[in-house]
Amino acid sequence: MKTASTFCLLLASLITPSLWPIIGHADGVFAFSPEQATHVRTLAASCAACHGTQGNAMVKEGGNASEENNPVLAGRTRDDLLSKLLSFRDGTRKATIMHQHSRGLSLEEIDMLATHFSMQKRVIRLPLSPQKLEAEHG
Repeated sequence: MKTASTFCLLLASLITPSLWPIIGHADGVFAFSPEQATHVRTLAASCAACHGTQGNAMVKEGGNASEENNPVLAGRTRDDLLSKLLSFRDGTRKATIMHQHSRGLSLEEIDMLATHFSMQKRVIRLPLSPQKLEAEHG
């Protein structure tokens, strides 16, 4: 009897994750193969220099996260990100450096990045205040 219940538990644990996308419990969990996931995280790491970790750039107090020089990418729609990246790539959207970055990406990589950042949780982060030092140092 114990063997049958163990088998049922094992079978349920194998089947249930494959149904998550169908029943809506894990949006995007299976968006990338393991190789693609590693590749897109590597690509996104270079984006972090300007757009912050996981696409959460620092935003000036009272600033608009979508209109900053280095906007927050996390949580934006995939279509919006895809459109902007493709516009940088073909030159119809002007930028200081993004046109160079986007030309170095394949169409598949652009699609993967748009999907990746759309799946990230948006966290608004304000820059740190400058440290105030004491006037006298010993």
